Amino acid sequence: MDILFVDTFIQSSLSYFPLGINLLSTIVNTTSSYTSEVVSFSNLILEKKLPTTIFLENNFETIVKYILDKNSKIISFYTLSEQYYISLIVAEKIKKINKDIKIVFAGPQASLLSSETLDVFDFIDIIAVGEGEQNIISILDYFNNKEEIENVKGVCYRKQNNIVCNEPSPLIYNLDKLPMIELDMETIPNNFYIESGRGCPYNCTFCSTKTFWKRKVRLKSVHRIIEEVKYYTTKYNIKKIDFVHDLFTANKKHVLEFCNKLVDLDMDIKWMCRARLDTLDEEMVDRMAKSGCYKIGLGIETGSQRMQKEINKNLELSNFKDKMRMINSYVPIQVCLIYGLPTERKEDLLQTMDLVRFCVEEMLVKIIQMNKCRCYPGSHMYLTQKDNLVFKEKNISLYNYPTKNHVDFIKSYPNLFSGLYTIKNEVLDKYFYLDTFINYIYLSVIHKIPKTMNEIISYYNNSLLDFYLEYEDEVKRVETLLVGAMYYGEKIVDVIEEIFNGLENFVKYKMKSEFIIQIFQFEVEIMRVSLDSESYKSKVLTFDYDMLKYYKELSKKKEECKIAFTALEDKTVSISRVI
Repeated sequence: MDILFVDTFIQSSLSYFPLGINLLSTIVNTTSSYTSEVVSFSNLILEKKLPTTIFLENNFETIVKYILDKNSKIISFYTLSEQYYISLIVAEKIKKINKDIKIVFAGPQASLLSSETLDVFDFIDIIAVGEGEQNIISILDYFNNKEEIENVKGVCYRKQNNIVCNEPSPLIYNLDKLPMIELDMETIPNNFYIESGRGCPYNCTFCSTKTFWKRKVRLKSVHRIIEEVKYYTTKYNIKKIDFVHDLFTANKKHVLEFCNKLVDLDMDIKWMCRARLDTLDEEMVDRMAKSGCYKIGLGIETGSQRMQKEINKNLELSNFKDKMRMINSYVPIQVCLIYGLPTERKEDLLQTMDLVRFCVEEMLVKIIQMNKCRCYPGSHMYLTQKDNLVFKEKNISLYNYPTKNHVDFIKSYPNLFSGLYTIKNEVLDKYFYLDTFINYIYLSVIHKIPKTMNEIISYYNNSLLDFYLEYEDEVKRVETLLVGAMYYGEKIVDVIEEIFNGLENFVKYKMKSEFIIQIFQFEVEIMRVSLDSESYKSKVLTFDYDMLKYYKELSKKKEECKIAFTALEDKTVSISRVI
C-alpha cells in the first residue's frame, strides 16, 4: 500500500465516519495508480477488533503494531488538538522502528502549528497544510520521485536546516467537483456525514475554524447535496445523515431550496445540522422539520450578554427564550455552552445556568454540551491567552484520560498542546467539574425525577451552582466511573444506576431533608415501572407525605398515604391512592 490515512485518536461511544480522510482516500484510489486505506481506531474498538484499553497503553504499542502491519510506505496522521500528542508519540515510535516510512501530518492542529511542530519533531517528513484534496497526489508523487517538493503547494518541510512553507493550496470554491466517497460495505457507520459546505463568516474569539477555512463560506449546490443523499441512501442504505458544516443555515434561500427538494422527492431520511440562533426563522425551521430534520445543534456558548460581546459571538439574548421555544416546537435542539472564558465572572456563569435550566426544565432539551473553555491554535483566544494557560492534572479524565501516562511530554510543549490546558480563571477553578455535573448528572436525572431535582435545587437557594458545590465530591466519583465506562468497556447503564444511588445517599445523609427523600423514592418508583413495565408487578408503598396532593398542588402535606404503582399495557404507569 502507498499511503495509510490514520484518523485522530478519539474515543467515541458511537461509530462515526472520518469524512476528510475518507475523501482523500477515495481521490487517491480513483484518480491515480496509488493505493490507500483509512484506519479509525475508535471504530476498531467499537467493532471489537481491538481492545478498549489501547489508548491507555504507556506508549500505544498495539496502535503502533496495527499500523506497521499495514505495510504502508507513507503514513498520514489526521490531527486534532486534544489528541495531538498521541499522533506524535505513535509517529515517532513508527519512525524509530522503520526509518524508511514517510510520515505526513495533516488536519487542523498540524496545519495551524506546522512550523512549530517541524521545529521540534524531526521524525515528521511533511506537514500538509489546509485543504488536502488538491495536493494529495502531488505529495505522493514527491515521495515517489515524480515531483519536486518546491512545486507542491500547501506543504511545510525541512530544507537543510530551515523550515520552508510553500505557497498555500488554493481553496476549493466549487465543492461540487469533489468525488462521492466509496464506503466499505462491511463497516457502514452509524453516524454518517455528508459535507454540505465549508467556512463560517463569523469571528468568534474561541474558534479556530475561521483560520483553517479562511472565513470563506462555500456551499455545495442543492443539486449536488441531493445527489449525494440519493447515492448514499440507495447504495449503502443509510437513513440518518449529519450534514457537516459549521453553519448549515448560512444561506436561507439555499436551505429552503434543499428542504423543498427533499419534500418533493419524498426521501425517507432523517438529518441534522448545526446553525446559529440568529440565522433561523420560523419559515426555515418549519421547512427543515417537514423535510426530515430531527435535530439542530446550536452553539449558544454563554447566557451572559456581556460575555457574548467579549467572545465576539454577539447573539442577542433579549428575545432568546421566545426564539428557542419557536425552534424547539418544530425541531429538537442540542445546545452547546462554554464556561471558564477569559474575564468570565460568577454572575455571567449564573446567567448561563439560568439558560441551562430554561432549556432543560421548560423546553425539555435532552442534550446540553457544557464544555470547559479551551484555547485552540488559530483562534484569537490562543493569541491573547497562550501565556495564561495552566495544566491541571485533575483535568485528566474522560476525553483526555490517556494523558495520565504522558504528563511530562505534554508539559514540555504547552503551545502545541494548548487544548489540554485551561485558562487561568477563578470561575473555572471553583467550578472545575461543572461540565461533568451538567452533562452527565443533571441531565441524567432531571427528566426522570423532575420534582425531586426541582426540590433539591430549591433547597440550594434555587441555584445549580450552589448545589454543584455541595455535590462536588460525588461529581468526582461519577467522573471516575465514566472513565471506566469509556476506556475499560464497563457498562454505561451501571454508571447511570450509580448516579441515582449517589444522589439518594446524598439526599439521605447530606441534605437530611425528609420530604425530598420521600419525593425521590416516589419518582424513582415511577421510573422503575416505566423502564421495566413488562416484568414489574403492582406494588403498594407507604409515604409520610401525601404525594398525590403534592403532584397536583405542590402542597407538602405531612399525612401518611399508601400509593399503588401499576404497570399498564401501554407501558404507562397507574398511580392510585390505597384507602
